[in-house]
Amino acid sequence: MKVYKLGRVGNLRSTTLFHAFARAGLYGLIIVEPDDTYLSLGYFDNLQQAVDLERAKTLNIPIIRREVGGGTVLLSRGKFFISWWFPKALHPSRWKMLTESSPNQ
Repeated sequence: MKVYKLGRVGNLRSTTLFHAFARAGLYGLIIVEPDDTYLSLGYFDNLQQAVDLERAKTLNIPIIRREVGGGTVLLSRGKFFISWWFPKALHPSRWKMLTESSPNQ
């Protein structure tokens, strides 16, 4: 598996990279350090339930919804965001199914 150590990047750049990996079906480990403080909202999260919008506005913290799963996280400089990407066919939920149906067993 390839490891992408991308260093410090802006919030939109890191989010865009995750989306590009998902859309292109790429796999690997992405390690980034956000250059900006922001809230990364998970695809299935309810904005009003997951975030105190008034507080985020007061603190001038942008909110970006990911097109991929996971929960809402507060990211900022000094924190590393590590994301593991793999094709659906290799998803851990399929490993048991794939090994059970293997003709070599």
